[in-house]
Amino acid sequence: MAREGRGPLSSIEMLPAEADADIQWASGELIARKRTQADILTELNDRLAAIGCGPVSASAFNRYSMRKHSMTRKLAETAAVSAAVAEALGPERADDVTVLIVQLVKQAALEVFEKGDVAPKQLMEVSRALNSAIAALATSGKVKRRDRADIDEDKDKAARIAADGIARAAPQLDPQKILDTIRQAYGIGSAA
Repeated sequence: MAREGRGPLSSIEMLPAEADADIQWASGELIARKRTQADILTELNDRLAAIGCGPVSASAFNRYSMRKHSMTRKLAETAAVSAAVAEALGPERADDVTVLIVQLVKQAALEVFEKGDVAPKQLMEVSRALNSAIAALATSGKVKRRDRADIDEDKDKAARIAADGIARAAPQLDPQKILDTIRQAYGIGSAA
């Protein structure tokens, strides 16, 4: 039988806000895959102890690690599918490809944010997928004939679409901060 709702919060999700930077650090280390999970957990628990928090159990950290790995893998798969579709359709259908890529990015963002545990690293992965969509738009023959102001307007529109999708998927996040982060990361327009 399928579980309804999100379920109870994990022990990592129940850590106080002061632990957010350490949790984000651990997420980055897990994604980088340069150290063992046990080493990362040991250092995370040392960091948590330094700020007065209790340790995270090995089983809780393993579940957290598995969720992070699954989300990262799905994002990578989405990016690969987007690239394959863009290549298969070719430059003459770049506008159609761009719409498809933006939809795939939105889908990936929804999957990430449905989990409710969003780290800046994950937001950056979604932003990178958006960057791929913007790059596909820039290669369109129609866009090549437009002046620079039109290109910037299209990039900003794509950034707004992605930020809107992310904000709907994760209402606890500030939509303007999401948009500003995307704009800043990819040099789109001016951050408000």
